[in-house]
Amino acid sequence: MSNATAFRSLAQDMASAQEERTKAQKERAERVAEIEKETADLLKGFGKARSEMSAQLKSDLATSKAEIEKETADLLKGFGKARSEMSAQLKSDLATSKAEIEKETADLLKGFGKARSEMSAQLKSDLATSKAEIEKETADLLKGFGKARSEMSAQLKSDLAKIKSDLARGEKARSSEVSELIEGFRRDSAETAAAWRDLVTTMQAKRGVAVVSPPVKPPVVEAVVEEKPPAAEIVVEAEVSVEEEVLVEEVVPEEKARLEEETLSLIGEHPEGIRLVEIAERTGVARIKAGNVTRMLVDEGKIRKEGLLYFPV
Repeated sequence: MSNATAFRSLAQDMASAQEERTKAQKERAERVAEIEKETADLLKGFGKARSEMSAQLKSDLATSKAEIEKETADLLKGFGKARSEMSAQLKSDLATSKAEIEKETADLLKGFGKARSEMSAQLKSDLATSKAEIEKETADLLKGFGKARSEMSAQLKSDLAKIKSDLARGEKARSSEVSELIEGFRRDSAETAAAWRDLVTTMQAKRGVAVVSPPVKPPVVEAVVEEKPPAAEIVVEAEVSVEEEVLVEEVVPEEKARLEEETLSLIGEHPEGIRLVEIAERTGVARIKAGNVTRMLVDEGKIRKEGLLYFPV
């Protein structure tokens, strides 16, 4: 009984829904018809307005064209009149200006000629006076140069004699230092040979081998004999030989730091350059040791060397 009631209710609902769909379709059809009618009326209105506007534009264009043609003709006529008046005025002004320019040019050229004559006369007078003064000043200058040259020559001869004396003393000190180095090398070689013999003896004793001391001949160190250069070359070769004779000399770290600091300070006080001999004398060390220190400073870029002189960087 309940299923029948449910089916009847479902059928009624379906019928009601069908009626509502039908009603909605009818309303949509009516609305579409109204929209089509309104669209047709709107297009008809647009066409009418377009025709009216086109006619109005054609009328305005015809009127504007005539006015523009008239205004253009009047404007061209005014331009022609103004051009004629301006041309006449320019011709008149040009004729007047030409006469004035010719007169001013003639006066200017006349003034230039007069000024040139006066200037020429003044220059001739000044040149005659200056020539005498220049000749006198040149003579005085040459006389002063001759005197200065004589004084400089005497000073250079005195300095050269002093340098030769200093080099002779330095050569003696250098020979003594080289002899000491050679003697030290001989002592080191003898001690090394003795230590080597002791080591061989100890090793043979441990192996149970009869001990036979091999003859060890110490190296022979030849004395350095140098020929003295000519007097003209003694200044140049004296310091070069000092730097080339011994390349390495043992320097303890504390002494090395002290020498580097003193050498840098000393070279900094002489921007004009200082020689190795003076550095060795001022620092109180041998030139060989001073040469090693300066070489390390040059390699590190802390100083620079040009010829025989060392300069601060």
